[in-house]
Amino acid sequence: MKTFESTITTHVFICSSCTVEGNSRPAKEGVGVDFRNKVKRMAAAKWSKDEVRINSSGCLGKCSKGINCVIYPEGRWITNLQPGDEHHLLKIIQETQEMRGHN
Repeated sequence: MKTFESTITTHVFICSSCTVEGNSRPAKEGVGVDFRNKVKRMAAAKWSKDEVRINSSGCLGKCSKGINCVIYPEGRWITNLQPGDEHHLLKIIQETQEMRGHN
């Protein structure tokens, strides 16, 4: 086993298995995957993947609240995300980076 220091300053996990939107309405198939893919493309234009990492996660246990994500190392949860909220999530990631003195 090897361990190493990571250059990743912000790690975002976005649920890619969401089956409902907010208020427990059925979601379109793949809505969480599509959302994550858009956020990942947008983040790649702003940060290195070795600095800000966007990953899929399995169920985060808050399905009735729409698409969910958690940002580490803070452990900050963002719920009720909907398609179209990608820029809002990028703004939160940017604020997280700035709090730690990273651009």
